[in-house]
Amino acid sequence: MVLTGIHHTIELKKVILNAAIPVVEIWDLTPTPLDMLVGFSHEKVGQATGEYLLSKGYRRPGLLWTADRRAAQRKQGLCSVLQRHAIHAVPQVDVPLPASLSLGRSGLSQLFDEGTFDVIVCSSDTLAQGAMMEAESRGLRIPHDLAVIGFGDLDFAASNRPSITTVSVDRRAIGQRAATLLADRIEQKPCAEAIVDIGFHLIERESA
Repeated sequence: MVLTGIHHTIELKKVILNAAIPVVEIWDLTPTPLDMLVGFSHEKVGQATGEYLLSKGYRRPGLLWTADRRAAQRKQGLCSVLQRHAIHAVPQVDVPLPASLSLGRSGLSQLFDEGTFDVIVCSSDTLAQGAMMEAESRGLRIPHDLAVIGFGDLDFAASNRPSITTVSVDRRAIGQRAATLLADRIEQKPCAEAIVDIGFHLIERESA
């Protein structure tokens, strides 16, 4: 069985443990998985994003975010880095799932009601693309007037104009490693590594 994330209801955990079947949790990281795990640290993604925007000289960030657990972990990592550099109380607009271009546009519009920014950090590339559309509709040049950073390295991120600075996670590697772990467990092969950290890459492009 493959489960996305590491946060499950007590009832689901009981069912899984009683079933005594191999389980791989994906897209997250914890030292105490239910069984096996293939993922990455969302908190470290946030930290890397914060360090990047600071290295580029940005000091007035705004956040455009979805309310889900993994995005919250990224925000926690990001804000911890910003706070160490005396950047507190970062303005934020939360939007519902699923993310969309229209939510990216309306979210940035709401942020503009709260202040001025030199960089907008988005919890997904979709929100980033929508935010860029809204910024450009107001005559802002990206990244000269406003920089934008996304997450996910979705298919359009590299071909968008301007291309989107984002964080890439190897989805294929996660799927392949999870499948290998399950197959090895079913075939009763020894498991050398029950917790696999795939890692991530911050990709600098034109938007920030």
